[in-house]
Amino acid sequence: MLRRLILFFCFLHTFQFCAAQTARFYADSMRLGRDVGSKSHLEHVLEMEWIINGQHMHWGSDTVHVKPDANKLDTVFFKASKNSKWDTIICNISKPEVYTFMYNSCCGNFYLRNERMKGFPEVRVDFRVAGKLKTPFLGVIDESGVELKSDTVKTMKAQCRSAMASNICHVELREFSYTSDTAGSYMLMCLDIGGGREPVYDYYYRTKKTYTSFLYMPLDETPLELLFQTKSRRVVIR
Repeated sequence: MLRRLILFFCFLHTFQFCAAQTARFYADSMRLGRDVGSKSHLEHVLEMEWIINGQHMHWGSDTVHVKPDANKLDTVFFKASKNSKWDTIICNISKPEVYTFMYNSCCGNFYLRNERMKGFPEVRVDFRVAGKLKTPFLGVIDESGVELKSDTVKTMKAQCRSAMASNICHVELREFSYTSDTAGSYMLMCLDIGGGREPVYDYYYRTKKTYTSFLYMPLDETPLELLFQTKSRRVVIR
């Protein structure tokens, strides 16, 4: 009997130790009744599904455990409903922390909450240029952007967006041209001009080429690095 108790406590200790060494993801269903209005809408929201490290997750399902690795990027697949296509979201699962997905009633998707931070991490990106640029380039996070310069780093976070917006954002690198013509142009809600100055609002431009475009989910306040190598025209994300 004593031997069985010892083995049980050894197993329990080992399980707890292993769990503490993994990143844990959970989709919180407790607030859905409050945040979702009608029953039909709730049924639609419950169709949301994630795949993390090959493990499927729904609202209220078992916690997903992932071994952290700071040296590689990870992908989370997300489907908003059974008839939706899968979205691919980049993140970096580098620490054994606890992360909670929470429903975003404003935009119909989800937030990520870092439980250690007791809050929602903001997207931060280091747009780094290695070499000389011969044409203008923009680093873009959703509807805000920053103009990039040769051999420089511009650190940027999402700006000019609703406080209710999800902290999962589109990140892009674009070669562009200036324009004052709104027809056939893209518009940034604001352009970061640095120096602590007020951004330029309603900034219009035309895209010559998009070098990369992806969804990014920050797990903490560590910036994602997006490196553009001008000679090879190669983008490195890390």
